[in-house]
Amino acid sequence: MSDIEKEPDQLRSCSTDLSVILGEGEDQVTKWYHSQALARKSKYIDSMLSTPMKEKDEKVITFPDITPDIWDDMMKFLDSPAAVLRMTPRDALKVATFYDKYEFVEGTKLCDLLLADYFRSLEKMEKDYSVDVNLYVESLVVAHKANLVKAVFAGISYIWGKMPILCTPPYACNMFTEKQMDTLIPILLDAMSGKNKLRYGFHPFPPGSDDDGTEAFYIKRPCLGLMIDEPGFSKIYISTCNQKMEGGLLLRTV
Repeated sequence: MSDIEKEPDQLRSCSTDLSVILGEGEDQVTKWYHSQALARKSKYIDSMLSTPMKEKDEKVITFPDITPDIWDDMMKFLDSPAAVLRMTPRDALKVATFYDKYEFVEGTKLCDLLLADYFRSLEKMEKDYSVDVNLYVESLVVAHKANLVKAVFAGISYIWGKMPILCTPPYACNMFTEKQMDTLIPILLDAMSGKNKLRYGFHPFPPGSDDDGTEAFYIKRPCLGLMIDEPGFSKIYISTCNQKMEGGLLLRTV
């Protein structure tokens, strides 16, 4: 059953006139808002309320895929500068795809900047061994899905710096598992493809490259003697990295 308890009006001169239904089934909740205020936050909502649709006539908008707690976070980060200052990458992961899907432009920008800063901070985090590789992978997946352009560029730049060279363990070319690489490679291939690399900010023709314009140079760039668009790349890559790391350690101990 829907929780239709009306929230107190925020403005005495303007009654809340828009009901937002969140979730599905027994967990469904209804919240009330000023339609003009909410429409300013979301192009999607503005479109719904400005075209001849039932949402405009009934002043009801339904988001079955957004739970009440996630919606509360979405509104909190849009309305409270103090909340933004405390926002973490994990917070962004919860709301970014919904901000993008329902065109909350300022929310999308906020997540883009926050995750881009997070990706750029990873090299500093390596110094105290505080990099959470799982969080990095999950963040890049969400950034790509939510069309966070700055974040995708920063996130890919980090992994790209690891792949062709042997860095200092534990954050070296073998810091990712095969499963994680299987998750990351499609993102790299898409973001660095000919149709997308300019969008994400990757230079189309790096100095000294042999890119003829028909293939994305970055996709064909060798990584430890491999090409990242080869079938089974992840398994071969991880195995090759481990062998080279073991060989390097052996040489240093002889």
